[in-house]
Amino acid sequence: MCSRVDVYPMRVYGFRNYGVKSIMAQTDVNPVQIPAPWNDFINDDEKQRLTILEARYERKKRIIDDEVLSERRKIMRRAIKRMRRYEGKE
Repeated sequence: MCSRVDVYPMRVYGFRNYGVKSIMAQTDVNPVQIPAPWNDFINDDEKQRLTILEARYERKKRIIDDEVLSERRKIMRRAIKRMRRYEGKE
């Protein structure tokens, strides 16, 4: 799965990331990576369901992160405009 390091720098600095849709579609989450003591006792059906749920959780988490970053970016741009107006540059 793609790490956040690969995705975030382009988003943080305002560049478009054309690979986001393909990244969001990836579902190769491994439930064995979940550090939980009960993980040793899940059966195959539960492991398959857990893989689906973990992929869904990761996608939702990325969407929320994107929304937070975009709102932060809007606030930053407004503040920069106010700052430049105050300094008489615009």
